[in-house]
Amino acid sequence: MSERASDGAAEVLERGGGRRLPRTKDTQGGGRRRKLVAGVGLLAVVGAGVGAVWAWQALIAQGPQPADALPASTLAYVAVDFDPAAGQKLAALGFLRKFPSIKEHVGVADASDLRKNVFDEVKSDLGCKLSYDDVEPWIGQRLALALVDQGGAQPVAVLQVADRDRAATGLERLANCSGGDLGYALGDDWVVLAGSDKVADRVQRDAASAPLAEDAEFQRWTGEAGDPGVMTLYAAPEAGPAAIAAIEGDPYGAMYATSLLGFDPLSMLVNTAGFATIGMADYGGDDYAEASAVAVAPRKAGAVRRSHRAMPPPITQAEMKKLETMTPAEQDRFFQKQFGEPIDGPGSAPGDPFEGEVMAEEEFVEELPQPALPADLRAALMDFSGLGGVVRFDDGALELELVSDRIEGTMGNLVAGTAGDDVLAALPADTAAVFGAGFREGWGVGFVERFVNSAMLFMSEPPADPAAEFEKDTGLTIADLEALGGDSFALVAGAGLDADAVFEDPTAMKVAARISGDADRVEAALTKLGANMPEADRDLLHWQRIGDDVVVGANAGYLDELASSGSLTGVDPFTRAVPDAADAASVGFVNFDAGDWAVQSADRSDRPDTEPLAGLGYSLHDEGDRERTLLRLTTED
Repeated sequence: MSERASDGAAEVLERGGGRRLPRTKDTQGGGRRRKLVAGVGLLAVVGAGVGAVWAWQALIAQGPQPADALPASTLAYVAVDFDPAAGQKLAALGFLRKFPSIKEHVGVADASDLRKNVFDEVKSDLGCKLSYDDVEPWIGQRLALALVDQGGAQPVAVLQVADRDRAATGLERLANCSGGDLGYALGDDWVVLAGSDKVADRVQRDAASAPLAEDAEFQRWTGEAGDPGVMTLYAAPEAGPAAIAAIEGDPYGAMYATSLLGFDPLSMLVNTAGFATIGMADYGGDDYAEASAVAVAPRKAGAVRRSHRAMPPPITQAEMKKLETMTPAEQDRFFQKQFGEPIDGPGSAPGDPFEGEVMAEEEFVEELPQPALPADLRAALMDFSGLGGVVRFDDGALELELVSDRIEGTMGNLVAGTAGDDVLAALPADTAAVFGAGFREGWGVGFVERFVNSAMLFMSEPPADPAAEFEKDTGLTIADLEALGGDSFALVAGAGLDADAVFEDPTAMKVAARISGDADRVEAALTKLGANMPEADRDLLHWQRIGDDVVVGANAGYLDELASSGSLTGVDPFTRAVPDAADAASVGFVNFDAGDWAVQSADRSDRPDTEPLAGLGYSLHDEGDRERTLLRLTTED
């Protein structure tokens, strides 16, 4: 406890004795010096804090964006920032410097060169003779492409303006040389480019009263996509119904519907398998032969003559391979023999004796069954609530992050939960490529409907009972199919991957599936599948049981490799390419270094740019009524 001294000074407690030190001039001066030092220290701390805040803002600040110049009625938006925050600039520079041809072949050394590439593309479409030097003084660093609702989707572009006066002159020249195909509305900081001045003027007016940047849905979805980067993507809730109108207004729009919904490797894998099945299976009937002819002939579909005769048997695999090496004239003769009547088209040789009536493309389109938008996909698009996305550089990688609704009616919607990487942990560390997934309950029905409808697209009307059609072709019931999906499923390609081997010797390909689940049910389904295969093809189906897992493939030797325990999910580059695999519904991964297959398969001129690549990762996260997708490209350190 301290006591008052008789002179009124406060008692100072000392460690080890408790004696009060006398107040001398020196000690008083020391107190002033201590206060001065403390004050300077405080200023230094405050200054450092202000400097840190300034530096942090400089690293993350984006500045004005094209969303400021677009209206809230924007349906879809893709913005590119050639002058991103300092942190993104540094990350981008570190990433791009690893690719030798970036500067040599693409001409990218800084933002100005990137803008030049964009200008050259636009100029070539417009047919203008302007040079980049004519526009470089007034072009800004940011641009966006968008679809804006004006009683229908109108495509527009928004470009930042660095010098308004020069822009006025340059835009007038650009509009004049476009032949009336370009309209624009010039503001102080942005110019809106459209198909007409009327469209551009309305975009500018609407943006002034209700800009996209202030729209709550835009802020929510782009915010949920994470930290900003060099590109921003957005689709408004109204984009769903607009997409339906566009799809149903195009004869084959339904074919492209899934491409609107983000990155979906499962659909890609299934479509690839579907085309392979169409090429090898004997569906028989008129439509198959006609579809085969159209698919192989290197001519526009509109050049194929209509035939009302009975169609010949399906084209065999051997004939398909021969067709690939034939000249267009030789193909004409081949189809003349197959169809029994003349076919004429752009590929015919001069003086070709086989001449006939050319069928108009519109007539040809009407002859083929038209794909329809599946009902569940249509309903999902009607109820669409939005999508947000960002492309950014992060930790030595280039990544795309998307967040959106979970859209019913696609192959990608069949996965769910967090088992996407469960079976991957046991795979070899040198796996070249893999796709793993955990499926949602009852996924088999949706898979069969989508697969059969896709496979039969150009051959006949979709079957009334897809499950029955699937069982007839494969011998598998829906329950068998779901058993083959297991609790967790992976399609794997080993080191030294050679995609051409599938056409030469499938049994030499290091490709297999690994299924974790009820091994007895898996083997029973595989036995049924093998019994239903042509005897000549049964050598393509081998399997082994590994505890509760089953590995399946055409290459028995590769199955032996997969039988041993691995460590794929615990090693680089997997962990850098797929950093959040543990709770993903589906996972994809490509290891560019496994067996050096990527460099060896690349053209010699492309190999210097292939060598820096390390891994490509994909993960889809099931978040209930929405999903989050991360696509990530990594490079060597």
